[in-house]
Amino acid sequence: MCINLGLFTPGSVTDTGLCSGPFTLTIYGNDLNVGTLLYTDSGCTVLLTDSLFYSDGINTYYYKTGINSPIVACPTPTPTVTPTYTPTPTVTPTYTQTPTVTPTYTPTPTVTPTYTQTPTVTPTYTQTPTVTPTYTQTPTPTLTPTLTPSSTPSVDVCVQNTITYDGNYMLSGTYDGYNYYTGPTGYIFYSNSEYRWCLAANLGDPCVQFGPLFSASLTPDLDDTVMYVGICVTTTTTTDPCASLNFDAVFDCYIPPTPSVTPTISVTPTLTPTPTSSDPCGGRYISATGFTVSSTATPTPTATPTPTPVIVRPCNFPGEVTFNSINEIIQCANSKKFKDCFTGLDYFTSELVSVSGSTSSPKEGYVYNAIINGQGYCVIFEGLYENISGVDNIQLINEVGSANSGACLQCNAVTSPTPTQTQTPTPTPTPTASPCVSYQYRVTNNSPSRIKLQYVDCIIGSKTILLGSLTSTIVCSTTMPTSTNPQNIEITNLGFVC
Repeated sequence: MCINLGLFTPGSVTDTGLCSGPFTLTIYGNDLNVGTLLYTDSGCTVLLTDSLFYSDGINTYYYKTGINSPIVACPTPTPTVTPTYTPTPTVTPTYTQTPTVTPTYTPTPTVTPTYTQTPTVTPTYTQTPTVTPTYTQTPTPTLTPTLTPSSTPSVDVCVQNTITYDGNYMLSGTYDGYNYYTGPTGYIFYSNSEYRWCLAANLGDPCVQFGPLFSASLTPDLDDTVMYVGICVTTTTTTDPCASLNFDAVFDCYIPPTPSVTPTISVTPTLTPTPTSSDPCGGRYISATGFTVSSTATPTPTATPTPTPVIVRPCNFPGEVTFNSINEIIQCANSKKFKDCFTGLDYFTSELVSVSGSTSSPKEGYVYNAIINGQGYCVIFEGLYENISGVDNIQLINEVGSANSGACLQCNAVTSPTPTQTQTPTPTPTPTASPCVSYQYRVTNNSPSRIKLQYVDCIIGSKTILLGSLTSTIVCSTTMPTSTNPQNIEITNLGFVC
């Protein structure tokens, strides 16, 4: 079944501004559930291929290669509370049944304030103010779904293994509709710009540590190696219980000293059993057994009956051994992920990537001008991935800025030599002998930002215009039009001579 799902406004990032329109794009399909394919025509034959955020004024959805899911619910306007007063006109029929009501009550319900001025109104009208508070309380449940993060139980978490941000983080309030936690040197909060839980020095800063992308968890879900739920457990050092043992006190056997006491070695003969008149140990005794070992006995070192002083090994390997040291950079078994600013396509490489002209590595969450597989792009570096083997050839030209500060819209993809940029159409023979022949070209801008378009006019010569986002135009040019963002435009030769 193919139905009209309504009007939407597209955008490259989720923002409450999308909720206010303009709603100019009609989308068709079965429904807006996750995994449903969306179309741009009523027959559901042309797939929606732009991976962007789409808002219908109620929710904002993210659509990518046939998978769409709601990301942010649009804020409920506060004026929605006013319709709760509309039930008051329904009370007017009860007044018309009272014989004392004069014909002045027949006008529209807008005259309801006159009830307070009429002295003949029965005391039953005084009950109306008691009903009013019930109307003002009804909007409260409707606002509860937009504040679901506030219903999250108080959860204290412990951050470890970061050195700078280690310590206990306590629930401190809400930020952007989600609970946030304050620690000794930082904050844990949900970033609506990065769609995940973050650990950073300040609220709203780029993530230093972060959880999964598009997380639906209402509590922090950073990696277990840096965070766990609960108060930090401190370990205390314990002393060796055997270090203070006094073996003399264990036996507690006191021998009275005699005037002929000599150094402790002379005490040894007293250990031999001799008849005494009294027990000096107070009833304690030791049962000991002695063994005499002959000093002449020499144990045989081996089981061989005829040991030889020299062991002759039956093998010999003469020669030289050469050991080669590793003098190359060891590459880790992971890939670097880059995402196109405008199309949302992902690119991966397992090679070393640095900014051109330097040895610095790309920073996560920043926008770069890049040449990928011979084509210019504006991409965001999203970090390392261990389960993907990247094969794309990626060269970073320069750093534009942080993606959170809108660097994608400030980025113009570098122009790289491709066959499509230098190729000119073969002129079709025409009956006229005009020295300058122009053809009609339809140029469509598929990106959410304006782009520059260059073409050659027979009279003016080289000409440059700005083409608005998600719009198209027809130009007359002697050659195929070009742009600094070739990956975001679609050029079609209409075959007509201007």
